[in-house]
Amino acid sequence: MAKKHLPDLVVSDVMMPEMDGITFCGKLKTDLEISHIPVILLTARTASLFKIEGLRIGADDYITKPFHPEELALRVRNTIQSRQDARDKFARVLNFDPKEISITSADEHFLNNALQFVEDNMSNPKLSVEDFAHEMA
Repeated sequence: MAKKHLPDLVVSDVMMPEMDGITFCGKLKTDLEISHIPVILLTARTASLFKIEGLRIGADDYITKPFHPEELALRVRNTIQSRQDARDKFARVLNFDPKEISITSADEHFLNNALQFVEDNMSNPKLSVEDFAHEMA
């Protein structure tokens, strides 16, 4: 279901009839297509052992019952906002115009030499990083 709908966040009870929340969280967090989706687990189990198990499997938060509905709403909101802030920050960092990057003639010469060396030695199975570094030094 998470693959089909790609939710912003999943809230799951730990005790469910067909698949427990810990197993569900583990499956979600090991699937590369959906592992980025935050998971909040809810449970009546109050022992630290259970909380640690949930967090270790990849849950982003773990709330024990009984809880105040506003607490859950705030944790959901804060988790989603935190993820959105991170996405926005990385989008700003990675969004640059190639015209803003100045390449000097020395840089261009170095890059051309590096590319030429790699192209000339593509078929050499013994080529090493040390060989490349020695050539470029």
